[in-house]
Amino acid sequence: MVQPTTLPFFRQKHTPPSLNVPRRYELSVKLVCLLSTVPALWHAIQNIKHIYSITPSISLQTSWTEYTVATLWCVLSAYWHWHLTTHLMQQWCYRLEIKQAFMRCLGFIGSMTLLSVTISLWCQDPIVTQLMICSVLLIISLPSFSTFLLWPLLTVMVISAILLSGKIQYDPYRLMELMPDQYALDQYPPTSSTAIVLILSSWSMEAAERRQLIRSQLPKDMQYRFVLGQPSQPKMAWMQPLLTTESDQFHDLLIVPAPDTHSSQKLLEAMRWTKSIEYEYLIKTEDDMFVRWDRVLDELQDDWRGFVYHNMPSDQDLPLLPDYTWGKFYWLSRKVVELLIYTDHPHRWTEKDDINLSLWLFGFNIKPVHDRRIQTADVCEDDLIAKQVALTDFKQTWTQMVEHVQTHQPICQGLALTRCALCYPCHGRSDDWRSQSVDCDPFRGVSPASLPYPKIPQVAEVKDQLSNGTDHWIIPNMLSTETSVYSNETHWHLLYWVCWTSEPSTFTDRHWRALELVWIHEPQAVIFMISNTLSQSFFQDYLDQGYQIQVVQFDKQRLLNWGWYFGSGTQDWLSGWEQWEKGKFFYWHLTDYIRCLLLYHYGGTYMDMDALWIRIPPDSQMEFIGSDYSQVHSDRAWTL
Repeated sequence: MVQPTTLPFFRQKHTPPSLNVPRRYELSVKLVCLLSTVPALWHAIQNIKHIYSITPSISLQTSWTEYTVATLWCVLSAYWHWHLTTHLMQQWCYRLEIKQAFMRCLGFIGSMTLLSVTISLWCQDPIVTQLMICSVLLIISLPSFSTFLLWPLLTVMVISAILLSGKIQYDPYRLMELMPDQYALDQYPPTSSTAIVLILSSWSMEAAERRQLIRSQLPKDMQYRFVLGQPSQPKMAWMQPLLTTESDQFHDLLIVPAPDTHSSQKLLEAMRWTKSIEYEYLIKTEDDMFVRWDRVLDELQDDWRGFVYHNMPSDQDLPLLPDYTWGKFYWLSRKVVELLIYTDHPHRWTEKDDINLSLWLFGFNIKPVHDRRIQTADVCEDDLIAKQVALTDFKQTWTQMVEHVQTHQPICQGLALTRCALCYPCHGRSDDWRSQSVDCDPFRGVSPASLPYPKIPQVAEVKDQLSNGTDHWIIPNMLSTETSVYSNETHWHLLYWVCWTSEPSTFTDRHWRALELVWIHEPQAVIFMISNTLSQSFFQDYLDQGYQIQVVQFDKQRLLNWGWYFGSGTQDWLSGWEQWEKGKFFYWHLTDYIRCLLLYHYGGTYMDMDALWIRIPPDSQMEFIGSDYSQVHSDRAWTL
């Protein structure tokens, strides 16, 4: 009769067999088995780096979803590598001497590493690469396949299917490159008007109801369009017949070739639609805004007017955001709109179209005019010209405000809103907007109450000490005869060189803006100004705010002492400085020579002082030579 076991229950659980090696070799064997995971983990790290380096402005590229799925398969591959190597090592340690087992294990790891490298070089798709590697591991593991391998596989497959199905479902509705390139519904514009109104709306029944209320309040002779993008998800497409019927009845719907989201080109495409219209002002609003058109149309002036936010902190790799207007309501002159739609340069995109507009106009030095009478849903002042209406009780509030306008009553009467609107006196109100740590300038708009300028992190020194006797500092801790603060490292693109040979009096606003645009895009950039006419104190205001700009003054002897020549030929040319200096174009030739030498010797970016950085290259490691004119579309993807 079989005796029942008397061992404790936990001792009866299945446990994987041990490596069965002498204790002095146990740690070494485990480390060797872990070594097999290095190729897969390296691929995972590369995929994670790609996730953080994706350029939002480029739609047709490998997305973060694909890199995330590839990373999951990398983790699975690492686990399978470790499990398979451990299993084989158990068998070899049982059958062979320990040294022979080590040699076989290292040989197996080497062959699998070579296979992984070969597949990754041959296949550029991150997901397919990992699928091929995992398929090879699965085939090798079939004789000993167990639940230790099955459950991780099923988990990764389910997560991958969920992520990729969402991408397949939504990408055709979100990528600009896949959008139809034509306007739809009421795309034929009116011939002329004092003002054209663009009212951004959306694909929903609630939006259709709001549009109906807005139509009842609009002046009869107003030229306007409700602007919709392409449906941003499949379930919106069923609204198409209803929109067609609405368009046939009212002739005021415009579908633009862009996704129906605030971070898309929806607004810009609507502006481009106005090219053939003769108008003086373009008014942009949305379908949840109540507008006093009787006041607005009488006050149209200024190139750009709205509720302004000034000196606001940024999450766009900028020290501060340019002045921008609240996106719910503002107007632009035709001159400003034409700058946006006719200037052929790429546009930087964020999640909000009001910030997008400020970034596009920043290079043109156009400032918005502040108007406090544009108000949010939770406040109301009787002198308003535009106010957001809460969607929860939209129809009731809208109808009540229209009735007050028609009967000449205070427009906010009866609205249960006791909060104080920004920039208004707060006597007798339940709160004070000053308690929200904001200030309001009647002309410049709302800004943070305390705005310490961000301290730019100090860059590291080139080295603790100079490398040899021939190297010495030109600018202490920044520039030496051999190297510079960013040379020979991944941040070489933060090194900028400029030359200036004219008098300080000729340094105009354009030249100041050229420098500032560098720091707008790259706050940690170091600019070396090669000049004999400017002093370091000329740029003291920038230095006080933590920005890095250094003036390098030079002459014949300094250039020779610094070794700023390519060889004996250019050394002789510098030695004959006095002879060449008599020539008419000597300083043009000298600056051409210096910029060539600086790029060759230190790397970085050279720019003329009349070149304005509207946008930086999409890849910080991109090497390029600027062109004044190009017809190649790929060249124009990010250039001026």
